[in-house]
Amino acid sequence: MAFVYCNNCNWCQDDFWSETYNPLDYLAGWKFILLESDLDKSFAGENCMDPDTRHEDGSSKTRRDILAEQCERAAHHIRRMKWRTEEEFKNDSDPCCPECGSKDLGVD
Repeated sequence: MAFVYCNNCNWCQDDFWSETYNPLDYLAGWKFILLESDLDKSFAGENCMDPDTRHEDGSSKTRRDILAEQCERAAHHIRRMKWRTEEEFKNDSDPCCPECGSKDLGVD
């Protein structure tokens, strides 16, 4: 996996999509939350993804809260993507940052 970033501003995008990675597969990893009988039950971080399990006011987040946050996170990554795959990036005749227009891009 690799991602593109701009050396001129703070823009970067999520890893390129491939057969083994995309934001939708990431969300599928959270399917156990959908299978819980009570989405309003407190989420105690019983998974390896370890999200922040507390709201700013200190109250515990519910499974519903965590699931919604993960969907929002995936949507954010999808919205920031300019090139879905490394092939799209390499085949772009004029690659430039979608935020500042710089051509000073890096791939990690």
